Amino acid sequence: MCFFGFVTRVLVIVFGVIVPARHTQNALGEEELNAWAKYWIVYAWLICIELFGDALFSWLPLYVEAKLLVVLWVVIAAPQSSVWVFDEILDPLLIRHLPQIDELLQRSKRYLLGDAISHSSELCFRSLDTISSIVSQIWHTPSATPDNDAHSVLSTATEANNPPFPVKNFE
Repeated sequence: MCFFGFVTRVLVIVFGVIVPARHTQNALGEEELNAWAKYWIVYAWLICIELFGDALFSWLPLYVEAKLLVVLWVVIAAPQSSVWVFDEILDPLLIRHLPQIDELLQRSKRYLLGDAISHSSELCFRSLDTISSIVSQIWHTPSATPDNDAHSVLSTATEANNPPFPVKNFE
């Protein structure tokens, strides 16, 4: 990531999340809260669109700068700009496709948890098998010993000079 991309990301987070979060906190309990709730809905969709936009359009010149300008427009003119985007663009789209969106979210939630659990348990078992095979290979590695013939000659000589039991003279 280039320096300007990093700076843009920081500015998007600061101006897109932190500043509006503070305004939302101030609006709690007031009528302005409805406008800030629309801001968060618009911003959430901008983040989702950004995922696909970055993958498809990041090669375009001035893409990052255009993305920053959209976020700055939504933030600087907030909450009026986000209310306009929500009322004129998002709300009609969401209402038209709400059943499909709800079904997709429910199906994702239902299967995502099961898939995450099965894949994570499979990963744990595979990791355990790999680790146990590595440990067993290390554990059963024979240590370096002298040649068997030399070892037997050495032990015979040692036993002759130092018998395993005391020798008594019965004379």
